[in-house]
Amino acid sequence: MLEKLGKDTSLSAPQTYSPKGEPTLPERKTIEIEGVIATFEVKSQNDMRRLHQDFEGDYAKEIVTAFKKLHGEGTVVNVGAAQGFYTIYSALCNNPTIAIEPDPPTFATLQRNIQTNGLESKVSCFQYALGEKNEERSLFTDGIEGSASSFLKAEKRPEEVKVVVFRMDQVLRDNPAILVMDVEGYEENVLRGMGNLRPRDIFLEIHPGFLKELNGSEESVRKLLYDYGYVLKGEYIRRNEFLSHYEKQ
Repeated sequence: MLEKLGKDTSLSAPQTYSPKGEPTLPERKTIEIEGVIATFEVKSQNDMRRLHQDFEGDYAKEIVTAFKKLHGEGTVVNVGAAQGFYTIYSALCNNPTIAIEPDPPTFATLQRNIQTNGLESKVSCFQYALGEKNEERSLFTDGIEGSASSFLKAEKRPEEVKVVVFRMDQVLRDNPAILVMDVEGYEENVLRGMGNLRPRDIFLEIHPGFLKELNGSEESVRKLLYDYGYVLKGEYIRRNEFLSHYEKQ
């Protein structure tokens, strides 16, 4: 499913990154969704907020239900995997899973969560970003919590780290069954890098405000999905974001 790019890409490897400070000793929280039980590292109030508010709603249940139905009959790709919430649930449902997360401290937490749940043999992790073209970009992060990374510079993301960006169709050889994305306004860029790849289901968070700042728009994301042959199957609104499920026709 996944093919490593050769060294002739002219892109340098991600820089080693050390946050300015040490996180507090992490605790662990166990969450059950649709009968699937997973354990996650919690080392900040932001981590706890995400687990309680973002991942215990109907959107998360719909995704986990899709993972359970797939049950090993296809691969799941999680782009912007963060600490690994959907990655973990996918793998616990016996699906081969690829997790892609560019932020160094977040990537480290992702790996620990995979180990905590005993899923090293079911998950492949890659520390880079996906986009419309191969390049190197500045990623902005909080540096310690590692849960607010974006290509948009902001006061709450004071740390900057260079990351490598690849097109999806250059790192995936075959169609995944399910694509789950949370890329903080980079949705259109990631979709344009799909090339001819067409997952059966796409779950993505659409961030209109972030898209605008990155010269995109909610409308252009939806049109692109329509042009790719997808129809909207379900959608939830969380604050100023759309949690969307698109299905290939």
